[in-house]
Amino acid sequence: MIFATIDYLRYARRSGRFSRNIEKSLMGAAFQGEIPVKAIERLLPGDILLVQTLDSPTSWLIMYLTSSEISHVASYLGGGQVVHATSSGTTIDPIESLFGQCTRVLPTQWDWPSEQRSQVSCSLRNFLGTPYGWSAVLLKGYLILSARDWPYFRWRFLGDISLALLILDLPALLLLHHPLVSWLIPCYLALIAFHWLLWKVRPLKFNEWTGKPCDMLSIIQQSGGTIMFDAYHVAQQLRESPSADP
Repeated sequence: MIFATIDYLRYARRSGRFSRNIEKSLMGAAFQGEIPVKAIERLLPGDILLVQTLDSPTSWLIMYLTSSEISHVASYLGGGQVVHATSSGTTIDPIESLFGQCTRVLPTQWDWPSEQRSQVSCSLRNFLGTPYGWSAVLLKGYLILSARDWPYFRWRFLGDISLALLILDLPALLLLHHPLVSWLIPCYLALIAFHWLLWKVRPLKFNEWTGKPCDMLSIIQQSGGTIMFDAYHVAQQLRESPSADP
């Protein structure tokens, strides 16, 4: 709880990895509020838009569990439209639906031929109307917190959950003089150890049940894709930085 609270305060104050400081945050160099028309015109079908929403506890929780700056992903279809998963299902919306004063959007581009882009666009349309995968979201959360998805597990999760269990046990300790739920802490630690060993033997495969929004950034970078930063904001920040060259 302590670590989660500290991170949420950083989220609320737009500090740390949630800041506009390009040295601390990749999304700090993203477009905020809207994307200029010239940048949108450069997008091609199949390109990915990485989103950081800064006024949603759910978005913060996604970024906290994945230790990332990305809470949502949308795919560009062309013609100013994107396809993405929303709480009401997979929909096609105007790209402007991603814009907002508390939202940062980082456009990225694949190094793909036009034929492959057309195939991707067609396949994306096949997902229209698909209900939002709440079961997949819950599973991903469990895999991270239980350390089964080891690369995303953080020891602060153990601290958060242990403290929460101890607080829940306070009434029992005061009234009954023995714990009721804090015995789950060593069980949780044993589960972490077991899943660490299991990860060494059988790492999870990337699929719709394990993939997370921030994974798209790594995939794009590894495939040689490019990122469209907010060049105006970056240049302005560098000019204002005390360490910037005159």
